[in-house]
Amino acid sequence: MSKRIFAAIFGTAIIVLTLSLALVLGSVYSYYSGQYSKELRSDIVYLSDGVETEGIQYLERVRAQDPTDKVRVTWIAEDGTVIYDSRADASKMENHSDRPEVKEALKNGTGIRSRYSKTLSVQTHYYAQKLSDGTVLRVAVDQHTWFSNILGNWLAVIAVLLAAVAISAVIAYRLSHRIIDPLNSIDLEDPMDTDVYEEMQPLLRRLANQKKQIEKQVDDMQQQQREFTAITDNMTEGLIVINAKNEVLSCNTSALEILNAEKPEGSTNILELTRNRVVRDAVETASEGKHCEQPMTLGNRVYSVISAPVYVNGAEGIPEDGSDAKEEDIKGAVLVFIDTTEKEERDRLRREFAANVTHELKTPLTSVMGFAELMKSGLVKPEDTGAIAGKIYDEARRLLSLIDDILHLSRLEETDSDQKVENVDVTQEILDIIQRLSAVAAKNDISVVYQGSDIKVDTILQVLDEVLYNIVENAIKYNVRGGSVTIDTGIGDGREYISVADTGIGIPADEQDRIFERFYRVDKSHSDVIEGTGLGLAIVKHGINVMGAELKIDSRPGKGTTMTILFGRHDKSTNENNK
Repeated sequence: MSKRIFAAIFGTAIIVLTLSLALVLGSVYSYYSGQYSKELRSDIVYLSDGVETEGIQYLERVRAQDPTDKVRVTWIAEDGTVIYDSRADASKMENHSDRPEVKEALKNGTGIRSRYSKTLSVQTHYYAQKLSDGTVLRVAVDQHTWFSNILGNWLAVIAVLLAAVAISAVIAYRLSHRIIDPLNSIDLEDPMDTDVYEEMQPLLRRLANQKKQIEKQVDDMQQQQREFTAITDNMTEGLIVINAKNEVLSCNTSALEILNAEKPEGSTNILELTRNRVVRDAVETASEGKHCEQPMTLGNRVYSVISAPVYVNGAEGIPEDGSDAKEEDIKGAVLVFIDTTEKEERDRLRREFAANVTHELKTPLTSVMGFAELMKSGLVKPEDTGAIAGKIYDEARRLLSLIDDILHLSRLEETDSDQKVENVDVTQEILDIIQRLSAVAAKNDISVVYQGSDIKVDTILQVLDEVLYNIVENAIKYNVRGGSVTIDTGIGDGREYISVADTGIGIPADEQDRIFERFYRVDKSHSDVIEGTGLGLAIVKHGINVMGAELKIDSRPGKGTTMTILFGRHDKSTNENNK
């Protein structure tokens, strides 16, 4: 900037100087030309008088008095013959009748002309006057052109030019810095606080206004960015936004956790975060202007990867004419990762449940139909009718129990928060369950003992009854003969709890997560011996979820199992009232 201003000022100064010099020289030259014409008129007045009086003698005397011979005097006869010339031999000079100034003088009395000599770079001014005897007296003076004058005084001219250039350079340098220095000293944080010349005030006001606008826009953008980050970081779904070059513009925490990647720094290509084929295909599909949704498996989790292109000015993908979107219209893409593990698991469990229910229902029905067919065909002996009828009764009872458990499970899965919650006396509920299962316990020679303090919990009575009943029933069924079941209640770490411990077969560690699956049995070798539908713990799992409680399992094969139900945070005042 400073160099440009310096060059502009310096160049302008040189141009102005050159034009001024040319104008001055032209004016001086024009002035002296006028002066020469006046001098010639004055000279010819007194010369004409002398020539008419004394003739050539007068001219000779004047020539002798003017050794510089600045003015050339020529006396010409009426026919153009040169009578006298102050600088040349008149006898050797050509006829001057064709000279313009001579012709004009013979015709009008006076004649004025100027002629330029290229070889001598001299302009000669002529003034002629007709005398009373018909002859013509002409005077002439030479005037050098302004260019020849410059050449003749080149040293002085060069000195003047050099001085002018130096002065112009100094002035241009100072002026350029005087203009630029205030600009460079502007405080962009507070433009109006800068000490500059008055002409800069409008610029400073605009800078100050623009600074305020920019600060407001930046604050708005930062606020929007904070809001966007807060929203996306609290999303359970992964979100990645990329530009047309596949560089990551935004990536929330969930996406990084899903892809097991570190937060990108600077311009990071999405393929640097993950080389997963599904992600790569999703990006390629979006870059072609198409939406897609694909499943992706990472470890033991299943995700649905949704990709959508982002277009210039927010235009939607496919143009109205049906043609494909132009690649230059695509500004980037958005990738969303949705965890569908639970959905996939539910679908799998639903399929397994349907298959298991079909199998479990088919078995007793097949037995019933088989025995009924024997009786129908008359192949059953009278003495065997009672035994077969008993078999039919047992299978029907088993079928009814299975249907009942399925209905219980369906009801728990559909239970919502509108179901009545009441303050339940846990001790009374446990004693009631022990009474209902006393026959089953006696049949298996199992002792059921209740111990602990009296507690009350706010819960759904029917759900709690089904959960406790199934836990205690399992503790009896999967116990060793002559074993025991101990039920304990109380408050620990501020939470009410119900603990059911048995001395049964126990659950291997690798199967403890599966015991709540429908129809799953730990000891498959005893599945035909131990009565049950295989839905008891599935009912327990859903009941625990409905109550908002927590279930903990502590089990070792051959040592027994302890299941503990933990309820919500304990309130001391409530506990005192319950007591």
